[in-house]
Amino acid sequence: MQWTSSSKQFQLQFPAEISSDISGEIQFYRPDNKSLDWAIPLEVNETNQMPIDLSKTPAGRWTVKVYW
Repeated sequence: MQWTSSSKQFQLQFPAEISSDISGEIQFYRPDNKSLDWAIPLEVNETNQMPIDLSKTPAGRWTVKVYW
């Protein structure tokens, strides 16, 4: 798995060998403020990518965990 990030988007790229019907969850953890933690279901598109909108996510240090 690879990832790219900008101030407004986080994108996961899964290997081609992995089926696009994978399921799971992505968790965003903010070490200094637990009230900002959030999670979303893992939903990849036809090119095995999952773009995530970060435009409403406050800047700062985040830990991202992907479960599938």
